[in-house]
Amino acid sequence: MQLHTSPLRTYWLMLASAAMIITLAILPSAAHAKPKRQNTPVKASVLHGFLPYQYSKHYLGLDPSRRDGIIELLLTYEPSSDFANQGFVNFAVLTEDGLRRYLAGADLASVTLASGSPVLNDKESNKLFAAFKDSGHGAYTIIVYNNLQRPAQYTLSAFGGTLLDDTGQTALSASEVATSDASSSITAPLPSSPLPDVRALRLSGNLDPNPDRHYFSLEPDVKDSVVLLDFAYTPAHESALVDNVNFFVLTEDGFRRMVAGERPEEVNVATGYPVPHSDEENKFWAGFRDSGRGTYTVMVFNDGPVPASYHIGVEGGLLIDRLGQTNEADASIAEYEAIQAASQREEPASVPTTGVTDTLSTEPTQIVDVPFGATSVSSGLSVAFEHHYFGLLPTASDQRVRVRMAYRVLGNAVAVEESVNFWVLDTDGLRKVISGARPADVNIAAGTLGTHDGDEGELM
Repeated sequence: MQLHTSPLRTYWLMLASAAMIITLAILPSAAHAKPKRQNTPVKASVLHGFLPYQYSKHYLGLDPSRRDGIIELLLTYEPSSDFANQGFVNFAVLTEDGLRRYLAGADLASVTLASGSPVLNDKESNKLFAAFKDSGHGAYTIIVYNNLQRPAQYTLSAFGGTLLDDTGQTALSASEVATSDASSSITAPLPSSPLPDVRALRLSGNLDPNPDRHYFSLEPDVKDSVVLLDFAYTPAHESALVDNVNFFVLTEDGFRRMVAGERPEEVNVATGYPVPHSDEENKFWAGFRDSGRGTYTVMVFNDGPVPASYHIGVEGGLLIDRLGQTNEADASIAEYEAIQAASQREEPASVPTTGVTDTLSTEPTQIVDVPFGATSVSSGLSVAFEHHYFGLLPTASDQRVRVRMAYRVLGNAVAVEESVNFWVLDTDGLRKVISGARPADVNIAAGTLGTHDGDEGELM
């Protein structure tokens, strides 16, 4: 692959692989453990609690991550509620003034800024969701309460803010407790079954029949800009899915109104329409202008009697899966677990890579530093989902640059097509990857397999 560059700028090479040895040449154009209770202050995005009797409560702090940003809260609790018990386990968000009034005797409902609403089509009936915009006037208090006549345990997750527990009410898993020995203030990592945010330009997933819903946040890139979405589902020629699979885009107010019982058809700002001049009934697109008043919710739905798979993409924004619904979320969890496992193993001795070579090393090495001006480096990627990053500086403006990579799989590992490759990213592409976009969506060049200048089986 030939890469054309214009002004002199730094590009980035991102390598992804399983266990192998890699030679990279840059050529010029001439060529759930049981929770343990904590007694120290806790700061975390996810906390677990136990409310042992009727009318018991936990008081937690909430510190916004960004002034005037959107804060989302998700409460999952056990035992699951039947219809008669709905609302007996919930949470309330109070401002500083609201907390003072509540402690002075005011009714909780009268001073609540936000409280949990049932997640639509929640088959377990044990999830409550709330979203609100930070006023910028201070921290908040969350009261989690249990009005059932039996114990309840819960997990509270915050997006756009940090949960605070100064009095040891909540618990962390055993793996999180191990991080507390060196500090009296704990910043908890993801729980043992993590649902890390997946931020991407394109997401894909599977929907069960009768009915099923997936919910994503949508953050526009630029205020008051136009945002475009494209959508397709499979099986494409299944008549039972016609008019039953699509998506809606909702504002914060529209989402609240939908949760309160209004039809999404009446409160959406955009929905999928058939692609013009196309005979494919399974492809849709939509566009709207951002109002600049916060994030949006994208609801993908299947009301048909058969399962469906889909992919949805955005231009002018980022899609965010915070509930682990998509294929990308599954891959993110696998990567998280692989990195966690690797961090617990003893790291091999690091040696610097120097010089220029066109042959493969016999043992993997971990790059410490690449001398400025080197045109070839050798290293090893020993863990699945591991990546290496290199800066790439063209020698002249508007000159074609070639990048060549050869690799060898170690031991009994089996190379899987497209599992080993590299991407070339410009500065904006790297920023998007760090923000959660897929490199495959934002790269300006990627390796292709074949014969290049007589060298068979290399990526160029």
